[in-house]
Amino acid sequence: MTLLSREQVLHQISQGHSFYQAELSRIDLHDTNLDKAKFVEAYLKGANFSQSSCKEIDFTRANLIFAIFSETNLAQAQLYQTEFNGASLERVNLQEAAAEKANFNGTILKDVNAPLIQLKAANLSESQATNSNFSGADLNSVKFNKVNYNQVNFSGAQLFEAVGFAAQFTNVSLREANLGKAKFIQSIFIESDLTQASLISADFSKSNFSKVRLQQADLLEASFKSAQLTEVDLTEASLFDVDFEGATLSQVNLGNANLQEANLENTIWEEVNLAGADVTGAIFTNAQGLREEQKQWLQANGALNVS
Repeated sequence: MTLLSREQVLHQISQGHSFYQAELSRIDLHDTNLDKAKFVEAYLKGANFSQSSCKEIDFTRANLIFAIFSETNLAQAQLYQTEFNGASLERVNLQEAAAEKANFNGTILKDVNAPLIQLKAANLSESQATNSNFSGADLNSVKFNKVNYNQVNFSGAQLFEAVGFAAQFTNVSLREANLGKAKFIQSIFIESDLTQASLISADFSKSNFSKVRLQQADLLEASFKSAQLTEVDLTEASLFDVDFEGATLSQVNLGNANLQEANLENTIWEEVNLAGADVTGAIFTNAQGLREEQKQWLQANGALNVS
């Protein structure tokens, strides 16, 4: 139950009042100026902030579960450990917001503009995002379990040690993003762009890549164990010591890629281009589907256990 009315809250804000641990659930603060207001640890379940200006607002450790944000400006907002579970964010500006360790579990993110947002160690599990921009964002150690993202821009973002189990990314840009040591197990990447991305020691075991661009990506010591790659472009990619054991590669372009010492045991090959690839020390034990001329070429160029 809200203890303060909308008018009382707005009046107190104009007087510089802080709402530390205030009980303000379901309060309607739509179409208001809340710039730099302080709601630290406030209880704002189901509150309405639609069409409000909330630039540099302080929601540190506030409870905003099921809150409504539509056309809200949260640029440079303080969102450390803020609870957004089940909240709706549509056409929201989160540019340069500080949301480390925030909880966005189950949130709906639509047309969100969040370049350079700080989301380190945040929880985005089971969230849904469409047509949103997280370019240059800090997403290190973020949880993406069971997310469903479509047309989202993560170009240049940092996703070091990010984790995503059964995540789905469609039409997503991760160009020049850093996914070093990230783990996306049993996940799906469709029609997405990871050109020149850094995926050093990343783990994509049992994941599905379809119509994905990975040109010039750095995949040193990454894992694609038991993964499915279909219409994937790995032209000039660095695949040194990558583990493809048990993977299926169909219509994959490995032209001029570096496959030195890669593990390709028990792989299945179909219409794969290896022209110009460096296969020195790559292991092909029990690889299936290679054409006879490909086998001869592999043997002549230093691949091991080709049969």
